[in-house]
Amino acid sequence: MGFSWSLLAGTFVLGLTANKPHPLDGPDVDLRLWVEAESVTAHVVLNLAFVDAFLEIPREDEMLLRGPEHELAADMVFELLSERLSVTAGSIQLRPQLADFEVIDPNFDLLAHFPRFGTRAMQKLRMTLEFPLETPPSEVKFTWRAYADDPILSEPRYPVPMDVVAHLSAGGVRTRVTLKASDPTFTWRGLTAAAEDHFENVPGLSKPEPIQWPLLTLALAGAGITLLAPRRRRRRRALLTAGVTCLVVAPFAWNLRTDLSPLNSGDILPSHSQAKAVFEPLHTNIYRAFDFTNQSDVYDSLARSVHGDLLDELYNQIHEGLVMQEEGGAVSEVQDLRLKELSIEGVGLDDTGSPTFRARCQWEVDGAVFHSNHSHWRTNQYEARYGVAATAAGWRIVSHEILAARRVDAGPILPQDTQENPPPPGEAF
Repeated sequence: MGFSWSLLAGTFVLGLTANKPHPLDGPDVDLRLWVEAESVTAHVVLNLAFVDAFLEIPREDEMLLRGPEHELAADMVFELLSERLSVTAGSIQLRPQLADFEVIDPNFDLLAHFPRFGTRAMQKLRMTLEFPLETPPSEVKFTWRAYADDPILSEPRYPVPMDVVAHLSAGGVRTRVTLKASDPTFTWRGLTAAAEDHFENVPGLSKPEPIQWPLLTLALAGAGITLLAPRRRRRRRALLTAGVTCLVVAPFAWNLRTDLSPLNSGDILPSHSQAKAVFEPLHTNIYRAFDFTNQSDVYDSLARSVHGDLLDELYNQIHEGLVMQEEGGAVSEVQDLRLKELSIEGVGLDDTGSPTFRARCQWEVDGAVFHSNHSHWRTNQYEARYGVAATAAGWRIVSHEILAARRVDAGPILPQDTQENPPPPGEAF
């Protein structure tokens, strides 16, 4: 299967929500969809605990599927997915075709990490479905209708369906979407607004409000007062009449106003609360830039938040921070960004007279590498000081200094797993 139409190619990944996302000792599903000019392809990985929530596959061992049972399992899982996964291109309901099926046996060395479901949580059923297309789609709607009950939150009489977190990469952009039993559908609408809608809105520069002057009223009033001033007796009556006329007409011209900017028409310095409202979306958009799959798009997106020479520096540092050395140098996808603390340390003017401020913040970043049948997660925490300034293009980050970096969580939890430190300062997310 090729990826010849790179702008349209997409990946859609689903994983059940959990506080500790790996390993999942419970029902688990991983679904990835590629949208191409010729077809939509679904790559689905279900563990046996998830399958058992919907199917009763006859087998000798309740905890495992064995070789002779695989063919029957393939037929039943294909029927299940054909009913529960709906893919529509425009107004056309696409029909799935079975392209591949495999049963992945568990690693029994890790059995101790799955005390609730045991090998049922560890054995995976991997299936590939293809949905042929007659023409390249401008809109694709995905609906997922298989929600297993949460084994922790559910009660016998009150089941709680687990939400599904969707990772969509389409039009060159990766996006995470949460699907629920009450809201199971997500629609991808081509390339039109994918990039613009992906970013947080950054407030613009504040300008002094222009002063509205009723110039005609003022002119008439001034003329009236001038004309009423003492004059020679010979012209007094005519001037008096003209002056009174100006004063009478002046109020009726009150709404005829002209905007005049104040003498100091530069940008207004932001308050601390306004500076926070500027920095938060700037900081978020730095990470949103790395949701793009094309390097040039990443650079262009970073330029929304970062100015000048800092652009190349931040790109290299964030990219290195996303590399998981324990996964052979694989680059992880940002799953979540949490700003924990934010303070504004100073607001003023830079050397060019433009508004500027400094922000000190602490944040956490969740990253994940997805494999064919599992994922590896890592959470790092960072503290940094940023300089933000008003530029011709708007507010931009112009300087940064990493103050602290540490690793706070990792997965999978394997016997040989170690909590090594994150990249040193200057190599952060």
